[in-house]
Amino acid sequence: MCAAKIKDGLFIGDLDTSQDVEFLELNKISNLINLAGKESPNVWASHGLVYLTLNWEDRPDFVLFPDREKNDILDDLCDFIDVSLFHGISVLLFSVKGSCRCVVAAISYLMCKYCWGVDKSIEYIRSN
Repeated sequence: MCAAKIKDGLFIGDLDTSQDVEFLELNKISNLINLAGKESPNVWASHGLVYLTLNWEDRPDFVLFPDREKNDILDDLCDFIDVSLFHGISVLLFSVKGSCRCVVAAISYLMCKYCWGVDKSIEYIRSN
């Protein structure tokens, strides 16, 4: 299992983390952002957990934020996290390995939420 806390209520992790009931309960995670929708199922959806699913692919030429959809995807991501946190619900960003796509999503959220640049967002993640 690979997991890291980004800030209070926001975590990144791998596929195993997203399926670890003990980890989810311990951290009060009931909202998840599946960044690998084509590769990983939303296994707890039928048990009441809420998912935002993005079909980001783990390949170097895949564009995570296409120009015509960039704002919609980023708005959905930020709104999902913000509304969850506002209601006291923790969020797990996850992909198969819990690294590249999760970190990009976390950095994107921090940039959107706090109007930070990429360097400050990366520095913040590294410091946690």
